[in-house]
Amino acid sequence: MELGYEKGLQLQLKKERAAVKLQSKVGELLYEKGIELVLFRNHLTDTTISEIINLHEYSKKVINEPIDVFTTSELASTLLELDLVTAKMDIGKLANEWIQDQSQFNSQKDFLLNKLSGIKAEHDNVEPRDVVLYGFGRIGRLAARELIKQAGKGQQLRLRAIVTRGNAESDIIKRASLLRNDSVHGAFRGSVIEDAKNSSIILLKLQPPASKWDHPYSKMACFVKTRMSLSIVRSISMLLCGCRSSTWKHRAPDDGVAAHASV
Repeated sequence: MELGYEKGLQLQLKKERAAVKLQSKVGELLYEKGIELVLFRNHLTDTTISEIINLHEYSKKVINEPIDVFTTSELASTLLELDLVTAKMDIGKLANEWIQDQSQFNSQKDFLLNKLSGIKAEHDNVEPRDVVLYGFGRIGRLAARELIKQAGKGQQLRLRAIVTRGNAESDIIKRASLLRNDSVHGAFRGSVIEDAKNSSIILLKLQPPASKWDHPYSKMACFVKTRMSLSIVRSISMLLCGCRSSTWKHRAPDDGVAAHASV
């Protein structure tokens, strides 16, 4: 079934709003309750709105069942209301089971209480474990990245130290540079501080920087409509001129301006 332009736009905006909600709940669950959410084994921490929506679309092909970001965001919100211990949960599998079995339960809360009833009994005495890495080569750097990324509120694995050979100032600077940027995995989403005086590298995880998606919904709807309108005008101009007009070169508005424009 094909959607008209306006209906398609509104549906996409609703998906993005639900993805923003899910992203927020993922962070709250991780830092307040020590619960890490994944979507069919894909990490949801430090992911963008587009990545979250794409993961949901991909998951439909994996399980051949309809699963959407609206369901996962609502389930994540309900999880925050429950008294749960530190755990790693697959919100994708829970959403799939909820869609299939929702007729058997009065609410999502009843469903989750039933599915997660054994967690507290089996894992009530979880204690944090300190981790020391021996070596800081390629594998050591990737392990350090994952440990820092999934540290949450420090209730599980905690990276305390990394043992290396040779702590000259040049070695420290080189190791810090290799950690900041990986040729395959990209930039490290955190702060890397060289402390040559104490022969140390200090690693801190930082929250993702504010983006255009942090604007209120009304501004974001305006942002999308403005950018699409400008694209249409530009296309018409190119058709009339027969080539790309020099007037349009490098004139795309930045996100901050477009988000505040009025249509």
